[in-house]
Parts: sequence; structure tokens; C-alpha cells
Amino acid sequence: MSLQSPSSISLFEEVVQSTRSIISEEEQRFFHQIESPTILLEELESLCSSDQKDQRRPLSCYTKFARFSNGFAPYFDIIALFVQIKPEWLICFWGSIKLVFQLGSCHVAFLEKIADMFESISSILPQYQQHYDTYKRRPPEKNKDRLVHLMSFIYADIVQFCQNVSCMFLRSSKGYPIESPAQTIWKPFNLRFFQLHQRIVKHQRWFDKEMRLQDQAILTHHYADFVEYLRAMEHMNEKQKTQELAKQEKVAAQQVDRIKTWISSSFRPTVYERVVRQRHPRAGTWFLSTPEYRNWKDPKFSVGGINDLNTFQGNWPRRMLSVQAKPGFGKTFLSGVIIDDLCSEYDRPVGPEEIPPTTAFFHFNSMDPLCGKTTLDALHAIAAQLVHAHRDQRITMDAIALLLGNRPSDQHASYDDTVAVLCLLLRQYPTFIVIDGIDECSDAQLLLTTISDIIRGVDCRVVLLSRPDTDYLQEYEDREQSMPYVFSLNKAHNLEDIGLFLGANLNNMATEGLFGSQIIQQSALEELAHRANGLFLWASFFIKYLNSPNLTPYERHAALLQSHLLEGLDALYNEILDMLSRRHEQERAIAADTFKWLSSAITPLNTAALYVALSIVPGQPISDSQYIPEFPNCISVITCGLVEPSQNGILNFSHLSVKGHLESRECRNPGFSLCDASAVHSHLAARCLSYLAHDIPKKPLEELEPFESTNRPSGATISSGVSLRTLQSSSSADSGYNSQASHEDEMPSVGNPSRNILEASFPLLRYASLSWPVHLSRSLSLPRLNYDTKTPAQHFSTAQQLPQSATTIEETQQSYGEWIPVLSQFLIDRFAVTTWVEASWRYHLPPNLSRLVPLVEASKKTISPQSIEGRELRWVILGLKQLVEALNELRKEHNVHLRANPSLIWKRNIQSATDAMFWPVWNSAPSDGTNMPEEMQYTWTNSH
Repeated sequence: MSLQSPSSISLFEEVVQSTRSIISEEEQRFFHQIESPTILLEELESLCSSDQKDQRRPLSCYTKFARFSNGFAPYFDIIALFVQIKPEWLICFWGSIKLVFQLGSCHVAFLEKIADMFESISSILPQYQQHYDTYKRRPPEKNKDRLVHLMSFIYADIVQFCQNVSCMFLRSSKGYPIESPAQTIWKPFNLRFFQLHQRIVKHQRWFDKEMRLQDQAILTHHYADFVEYLRAMEHMNEKQKTQELAKQEKVAAQQVDRIKTWISSSFRPTVYERVVRQRHPRAGTWFLSTPEYRNWKDPKFSVGGINDLNTFQGNWPRRMLSVQAKPGFGKTFLSGVIIDDLCSEYDRPVGPEEIPPTTAFFHFNSMDPLCGKTTLDALHAIAAQLVHAHRDQRITMDAIALLLGNRPSDQHASYDDTVAVLCLLLRQYPTFIVIDGIDECSDAQLLLTTISDIIRGVDCRVVLLSRPDTDYLQEYEDREQSMPYVFSLNKAHNLEDIGLFLGANLNNMATEGLFGSQIIQQSALEELAHRANGLFLWASFFIKYLNSPNLTPYERHAALLQSHLLEGLDALYNEILDMLSRRHEQERAIAADTFKWLSSAITPLNTAALYVALSIVPGQPISDSQYIPEFPNCISVITCGLVEPSQNGILNFSHLSVKGHLESRECRNPGFSLCDASAVHSHLAARCLSYLAHDIPKKPLEELEPFESTNRPSGATISSGVSLRTLQSSSSADSGYNSQASHEDEMPSVGNPSRNILEASFPLLRYASLSWPVHLSRSLSLPRLNYDTKTPAQHFSTAQQLPQSATTIEETQQSYGEWIPVLSQFLIDRFAVTTWVEASWRYHLPPNLSRLVPLVEASKKTISPQSIEGRELRWVILGLKQLVEALNELRKEHNVHLRANPSLIWKRNIQSATDAMFWPVWNSAPSDGTNMPEEMQYTWTNSH
């Protein structure tokens, strides 16, 4: 749209031609007969009424569009006084506005932003109606061409604005129209709208002056000034272009970074990288040739026209492929094959009007604490990948910047925001999406509903990999299409892959001499592949089992010949556990403890904390010899591959089925079984208490400050209204801590370096301090299991009498024997108790044992009062009651002070009303007894 047009008419014509070149013929058909704002508003109102879900938001946008249309309508009346208006000028203008509204109605969040922009424009338009009434009675006879020429620029600006917005919602390789060399520089959409706003303001000022001024010289001056301003926006000298380029490149980079921060995804393709690294070169390629996959992948993507919306609604199930197979089939490895194949489509040659498809993916993995587990995690990850892939596309950045607006930099995209971004990006670009592990999503129904809603309005292809028992929504099943989207895999599909995997590994083992002089027959390999029953996981664990150094060459060969005895995952897991039980006592203990910590930890332990936890021997401090060498990589060898470290060293079960087997009744090895959850939590509670009683210095965790310091602001102070997240248990109410501090509640480590030093020195302190009451309360609340009879004891609480337990008195005493002595040692040591209280306050969770005491009291009925455990338990109950009274007094009298400075627990000012000498007083430099041992200062202080 050149500013050098010889006449106003040629500029109107150029605008019409530009619109036709940008908007396809399909979209131009929607312009037909829209020659006035009255017809436009009728069309927009009809579009609003067609929205069956929520008419309120589109109607609000309609009101703002109507305000603009009514304000701009007299513009054409003024133009008609001087030149004959062609119908295509009106159709181009009003039709462009209708196209924006119709395309935006599928993305209401974006439409609301656009409606705000139109409302903003309407507020600065000249009073066309007022001036038209004046001109209609006495039209000026001079300067008519100049007036129409300058008025035509606002027409061009508005139509181009509509073109730019329409391009956001259309899948096209044409992009924005290029008006000048300066526009090759990407400018964020909000910046270009600001410039449009400035142009309209200048137009409004010029137009008002034109209506008032009669002096020819003044008119000519303002005319020249306005034209010069418009020309300056189009033509810049080389120096200005260089400066503008540098400026806009900086702005563009900042805008992209801001968008990525707003999307806020912690997505890392660790699962994909692992399966690519571990899979056999030819594994899974058979899937790429199946008719189900080819019928889903091969059809061409639509061009994204407006007429496609109805088609999308009708055939959306055909754009989905649900790949289902039982656990252990190898679906995650298969997803890697699919992702690689789809990514190769991006490099395939395409026609001039085609856009190469982009591929985004996400893996749910409930065993990995760093992997996302919610629908929002998946949406954020997919959106972040697409934003990164299209970060150089002006249309994409404009669209997201429009939705982002002027939000604070620390605000992240909500669920609705993320869905809106995805819908728009999938509308703009052909995209493949691969999601693995649907059954491991914590809110799978929301995920399926979201995918259904998104795919109904865009032409994207989605692959979902899950177990056969995934509960799909009814709307997924009620479809009339003859082409099913569910692809059920069975053991025949990957039989050849399993055979290749087993053959390659067994040949390597034979070359290394692990079978001695025994020869592996081809028939044994074929039978072994059939024994896998389509489970790659079984084949993988069978190879790990044969590689165990505990097996002799004869035993390995016997396992090959008698593979029918190990058929099925449960049988193979039991055989591996039996083999582990024959190892050295320390290795057995490490394996059993690893299983317990990974399965039942209240919150996942990081590598450093688990390293310490596995070294604990209850009742004694950790010595250097107890630490595990070559940790964490040695755990894979100790557990025969049942537990594996990730790329970042975090340990977890190799597969969800391993944890499921250990917690099931199918696990026949009592030394490793996790079936008795009560005993597991008792075991973990004892280790947490032992760590607090023997491995944490019995002194203030940080340097003491004066008591008065709590009256002034502190970097570690939090408001009294700090939020605490109630820790829910599916099996029982936790009777220890009433709540667990969330990560959001923690104070930032910036400005508090001592927190980092503390956690580096004592990695398990936070977990042990906050979790031992939870473990103990769960142990006392959960039903006990007699392993021999597999009969659970009756669940009990303090509100009812204990029924006859299925476990014997001896078994109960043996289970209680783990935590009673350690808790007794802990309660006797007031310094250890005080350190624990300080740590709990430092982690923003004041200790509260009120609900734990009744559970411990109830356990008296299951232990003989004449036994050592029975007598010690009664002393523990007395000690707990005294501690509860002291803790209640702390919260009541010193809550504010301890929140601000937890180390004040060691000062003389903190005393319990029920026991004035309960809390020891720590004097770093007493006037007498400076050289006194720390453990004697309590006695010395009390005596003075």
C-alpha cells in the first residue's frame, strides 16, 4: 500500500487487491453482500447465537465491535460526497471485520483481546457523523482530492490491521503482506498496534483541523506535515534502518523470552532421550507400516480454511490414534519410534502452498518425580515445544503476545491460557502430537476432555499410547465413523523385535563366556521369545537376571531351558527377589531399604538424602563404613535392575509393575515384600528418628540472635497467615503432623545462604524432621498383615475398641520393636528433641503430635505389658504426652517469635508453662563454665 499513489481511488483499489492476495477465495466468499455495518452486525449477532457453549463472552465482544462499526459508518458517507464509492470497497472493509470476528470466535480468549483493540480505536476516531452533517449541507468545493486521499489512509490502516489479525487464525504459508523493506524487521503485534493507534490519533487531529480551518496556507502546511509523517514510517535512510533493525531485534528477543517464561514449562525430553539411547536399531519399525498408522498419518493436512471448521467437528476421531497394549509391551519405546518418524516429516519436501508439520510430544511417568503428572504439565510442555519451533514466525509471536498483553513477568499461563495458545498454534500450523502413558496421568479424564475439545476445532493429529483398561470418555466411543481409531497391539506384533533383542544380548553374553561351554540353540531362542508373550519388559528383565554375577554358567543355561518356570512378570520378579535374598546380608538390607524408601516416602527423596537414608542403622550414628560406595550407580547392580538411576542420578523403579509386584500378594519373598504397608512405615519412621537422635548436632542449627530481634523484619520471617497444605492419605488420616509444608510455602534461599549450607550438610534433615510423625501415624493406622495367611488385621482408630487382630502378639511386638526403642532414645535426649523442633519451625511446619498420642496409646492393647517392649512403650507414651503439652504451649505463647527466628527455642525466654525446664537453654559463652562440654550445659544452666 504505497503512499505515492497518484489518487485516493488508486489507494482504495490497492487495498482491495492486497486483501484478495492475502485472503483465499474461500474466505472471500464470506465477504459477499456485507456492504454496510447493519448487515455486518446482523452477521456477527448470528455468529454469537450459534455458540452453544458460552454466548456471554462472544456477545461482550460483539458489543465492542458494534461500537466501532457505528462510529466508523459515517466515514463512507463523507467519502461518498466527493467520489463514487465502489461496492467492493465497502465489502472489503466490512467483510474484513466479519472475517476477524468469525475466525476469532473459535478462540474466544484472543477475540476478547481483539475486541478491546477495536474499542480502543473507536474511542479516538473523528466525529465523522457530526462532520458529515455539516458537509452534507455545504460541501467544500476546493481540495476535495486531498481530503479523500488523506482519509483513505485510515481505511488502509484498518483493513491491514484486520488482515494481520486474520493471518493469525489461518493456516497459510503466505504470512503478512510486506509493505516496505523496514517491515522485514519483526515487530511485536502490540508495538505495531501502538503505532497504528498513533497514526489514527494524528489522522483525527488533522481531520478536525481540516474541518475548522479555511486558510489555504495553513491547510497546505498540515497536509504536508501529515503526508511527511506517513512517508517517514515507510521510507528510512540506511542509518535509520540499521538502528531500527538492532532495536527491533532486541525487542523481538525479549518478547520471545517473555513468552517462554509465561508458558512456564519445566519439560525435559529425558524419557525420549533414554528410549532412543536404549532401543535396538530396528525395534518398532514394523509399526510404521501398519495400515492403522498409515491411514492416520498419510492424509494431507487441510489448508486451515474457515469452511474446514464444520469438517473438523465431524471427523475429529479420524485424526486420533489410540495405541493400546498391556503393561510391559514397550509402548514408551514405540513412542520414540513414532516421534522420530513424525519428526522426519518436517524435512520432507513440500509444495509451495504446504507447511511442513511440526511434532510435539509428552511422556507421563508416575515413577519419575521430575516428570509432569497432570494435564496442565502436558499442555505446558507441548505449548512450549511449539512456541520454540515457531519462535521465528511473526504470526505466532504476534498471536501469543496479543494474549499475553501486559501481564506481570512472574505470572504464568493458566489452564485456559495454555489451551487458547495451543488451539491457535494448532490452527496456524499442521502438527503431530504424541502423548505416552495416559493411564499414568493424575487427571486423565481432564486430559481426554481437553484433547477432544481442541481437536474438534483444528486439523492436528494426535497419538495416545495407553493400557487397554484406560477409561475413555463416552464421547470418544459414540462416533459414526467407520474407521476405528483404537489400535490394540498383541504379542504377535512385536514377537520379531523381542527375538532380535534376546538374540543380540544372548550372543554377547555367550561371547563374554557367561554360559561357559554351553551352546545356545536357536530353538531355545525362539521359545524364549514366545515366553515373553509380547512383553519387552519381561525380555529385558530376563536378560538382567541372566547377567547377574550371582548365577553360574550352568544356572544361566538351565534358566534358558526351563524358561516356562519364569513365564510372566510376577514369576520372573519372584525369581529375581529369591536370587537377591541369597546375597550378602548388607546387600539384601540395601535392596530392601531402597524398595521401601522409593515406594513409601512421603515426598520423593533427592539423591543426597537417599544416600544418607540407606546408610542409617537404627539406634546408632552413621559411620563412614556404612555409606554405600559408588552410589547411586551401584543400586542397579544390587537390585538386579529393579531400580535404575536416571540421567541425573535420581533412583526409581525401572517400571511401575515392579512397585506393583512388591506391594501385591504375588510377592512371595517376605524380606522384600511391601505388602504390609504398616510395617514399611514403621521401618521408615525408625530410620527418621534414628537420624534425628544420633546424626544431627545437638545444638542450634544457626547462630543465636537476641530475643528482641523478632520485633524487626527478618529475611526468614513469614506472615502469620502462611498457607499449609493438608497432607491427605488415601488409607488413613495422618495423626502426626496435621499438615505438610508445600514447596510454595518455603522461603527463597536467596538472602538465606545458611539454609543451603544446612541442607548440604544434613540432606535428610528436612525429610526426617517433617515426616517421622507421618510415617509413625500411618504405621499405627493402617491394617497389619500376617504374611503367612495374607489376612489383614482390622483397621482401628482411637474412637473404637481394638478388635481381635489377625497378627499374633509376637509378630506385633517384633514390628513395634523397630520404632519403640529409637523413639525412646529420641525422647530422652532433650537436645535432640529441641533441634528437631527448631528444624520443623525452620521448614515452616510447627510440630504437632496431638493426633499421634492416641494412636500410640491404642497400640498398648496389642503388646504384652510384661514384655520389654510393653514396658518401654508405656514410658514412651508418658514422654510423648509431656512433649505434646510443651509443643502446644510453644505454639500458643511463642508462635510469632519462632516463625521469625526458630533458634530462639534455645533461649531462656522460651519456657513451657507445664514444665519450666523442658527446653534446654543454650549459652554459647556463659559467664562460668565456658569450657564445659555442650551436653553438660543443660544441667549447668538449670542449676543456676
